Parts: sequence; C-alpha cells; structure tokens
Amino acid sequence: MSKKLFFLWFFLAVFMANGGVVATAVAQSLTVGSGQGENGDQLTIPVNFSNDANNVVAIQFDIQYDTSLINITSAEAGDDLPSNFSFSSSSPSSGVLRVIISPPIQNPLPPVPSGEIAKLNITITGQSGSADLTLANVSLSDSDGNSVTPAALNNGVITITAPPPATPDITVSTNSINFGYVGIGSSITSNFSIANRGQADLTVSEIISDNSAFSIESPSFPVTITPGESQTVTIRLQCTAAGNQRGTLTINSNDPDNPIVRVSMSATCGEVVATQVPTISQWGGIIFGGLLLVASILGLRRTQIK
Repeated sequence: MSKKLFFLWFFLAVFMANGGVVATAVAQSLTVGSGQGENGDQLTIPVNFSNDANNVVAIQFDIQYDTSLINITSAEAGDDLPSNFSFSSSSPSSGVLRVIISPPIQNPLPPVPSGEIAKLNITITGQSGSADLTLANVSLSDSDGNSVTPAALNNGVITITAPPPATPDITVSTNSINFGYVGIGSSITSNFSIANRGQADLTVSEIISDNSAFSIESPSFPVTITPGESQTVTIRLQCTAAGNQRGTLTINSNDPDNPIVRVSMSATCGEVVATQVPTISQWGGIIFGGLLLVASILGLRRTQIK
C-alpha cells in the first residue's frame, strides 16, 4: 500500500470508528510565506505549521495560484519535518499544488511538529503584479482519526516587481587628446570613439568645442548608437598663430546617469623650420671638393714616406 493510500485509509478508518466525529477547533494554524522578485527569479517559500495542541498527526492541503504570474515547479519537505514522515506533492489540476504529510507507521502516532513543514519552489513568469498563494481543501487529522479544524489559515503572496527600464550607457575611448607640435598654417585630425554599453539606444545630440581652433569634422549630429556599438568622432585642429592651444569638447547625450561627458584637447602651434635641400650643381661641387680633399691627403702621405 502506498503512503498516500495509507494516509487516506488511516483517516477514513479511524474517522468512521469514532462515529464520524469532527473535533472542535484548537490552536492550529497553517501559514504560507510571501516573497518578492522580478520576472525569471526563482524563490523558495516556506509553509509553516503551528501545532500548539500537539495532536495533529497528518496534514493535507492545496495551494492555488495564478499560472500567468508564477509557477510552483516543485515542493519539498520543510526543515522542521522529521525525515520519517511521508511527504508527497502533486498537481491535480493547473494552478493547484497538493501536499500530503502523513506520519510513520508506529504506535503511538507522532504529531506533526510546529515549524517549517514544506518548501515551495516558485518561478516568476509574470512581468508585474501580485500572485496569491491561497490555501484550500485543508485537512488535519489527530491520532484518533478525528478531523481538526485549524484556527487560522494564512495565505501568502508573491509581489512581482517590474524590472528597471533599459537605459543607454556612454563611454569614450579617451578623456584627453594631444595633437603635439603643429606648424602654423597646418591642419591635422585626430580620432576618438563613443561607445554604448547600455541596453537602450544612445543618442548623442551634439558635441561642442569651446575653442574654434578645434572643430568637429564628423559625424553629423544627432547620431544614434545602438547597444554594444560605437561611433568614431574626428576632430580637426587648425593652427593659425603661434602658441599653446587648449580646448574642451562637451558631449551631450541621453545617458540618464552621465548626460554630459567632456574631453580635453591640447596642441602647440609654432613655426616650421624648413630644411634646405642642395641643388644638383651644389651636390656636384660638394662631391668635387671631397675628391680634391682625398687626393690632397693621399699626396701628403706619399711625400712623407719618401
């Protein structure tokens, strides 16, 4: 005989032997815990029993729930339920979990202890709202087979919190750009990148330079950067006068945590010293002069040897 059938046989046999007597309510209570989480979270919710009169030896109860919000994937014996008690769970219909706890076959039958008698393993499937864990069809039996009416049934609830909204997250490849030494009248460019490490599109509305010597060559703004992507920005320096150039780029975007990012720029503009390259005739003179010098040295050495 299975333990489930034994529990039912035990309850009915003793109940009928006592003339179908139903015991009056005593201070027993059954309480389902509560929890909170987001979509996809997995929770373990306790079911606690208070057996103040110490006379309940077997328990059966259902927990009803909304399958559009949560799913009770399994149930297991609670930490305070002795290992020699029989624990079983099933799903007689959608949105219903049934738990049966029965005592070991011994005389006298031991009472169900107070404390945590079951654990519910729950996965949150909804996006937001509250999912009730409603106790139903509760049956308690004492050692004489009498039905015991619990003094209190306390339902639980799972509060589902909406996940935070997806947002962009701006990062730049550098916080400073140094163009180095640049000749007056020259124009050079330098690049840096803007990346989006967030979960929503990043919109860079504009980049402003506070020094006209530094200008934004590309891209055109506004520009949208999708999550995980980046955008190259080209800055042009135009040196028109000697001296040190300093400037700051101000990057404005829709990043809620960091809407303004600044990049510093620097350069030194100065005169370019031209290097004169000899002409062909000048190269000829240089070579001829070198040959005469070599011949003179060789002639001097021969005179000394004689």
